[in-house]
Amino acid sequence: MKKTRIQCLCFTVGFMVGIVFQTVGIPAYGADENQVEHVDLRSFFGTDQATFVFHDLDRMTMTVFNSARAKLAFSPCSTFKIPNSLIGIETGVIQDASHPYQWDGVRRAIPTWNRDQTMRTAFQNSVVWYYQRLAGQVGEERMREYLQKIEYGNQDISSGLTAFWLSASLRISAIEQVVFLEKLVRDRLPFSERTVGIVKEIMVLEQDGTTVFRGKTGSGTLPDGKPLGWFVGYVEKGGHCYLFAANQDTVPGTNGMMVRDTVKQILTAWDLMPEKR
Repeated sequence: MKKTRIQCLCFTVGFMVGIVFQTVGIPAYGADENQVEHVDLRSFFGTDQATFVFHDLDRMTMTVFNSARAKLAFSPCSTFKIPNSLIGIETGVIQDASHPYQWDGVRRAIPTWNRDQTMRTAFQNSVVWYYQRLAGQVGEERMREYLQKIEYGNQDISSGLTAFWLSASLRISAIEQVVFLEKLVRDRLPFSERTVGIVKEIMVLEQDGTTVFRGKTGSGTLPDGKPLGWFVGYVEKGGHCYLFAANQDTVPGTNGMMVRDTVKQILTAWDLMPEKR
């Protein structure tokens, strides 16, 4: 993997990863075998009010931009559609990726939301009303139970069953997002193989014969009114798996798609994106 145009300071002391994870109350995994690499990605993000956590799952190495921010917890916004989908399918509320919900006729600002949806289209277009209906049918008790089982962020749904992930009570850090994704990839979550397979399939954004790029954006607002953008996911290439989570604020117009574009630029510079056909 090449890392061009980036100034790197590399730490090969394995216990550093253990410190990072223990700081946010998460068990370190294989800490004595890990390597932490700190990179300056301001030229990509255009600000230091951003973070990027990259985990090479096979080599057990981490690459981090802005490690202090990587440990800060923010609302997951629509990146929560990943666990929300898993929970919806596992509980039987949603049968599969084609499960339909009829549009309620309320016109919303995003045109693609104003139509009937399946889970696949709702995930791709980040349709909030679909996942609010899903969460309502899952119910508070089961939702709280699953968030505890998967140890997702602060597990706080106190701001309401259909709103807790939308710039509200639920909070998660970029490091915690990567830990959650590792559990997903390694099949260490309390969901069936079928459930996980469906969600992995709807997460696919781009692919070619040897590379698959998966992810989910999220957009919201911080308590001070600044816009927040997320992008989390992973790349499988050449038999290796690379997990990532990024968030950013302060730049006017910041949203999940902006962060996704930045992450794609970084992964392209590192020769990890699917080839263009």
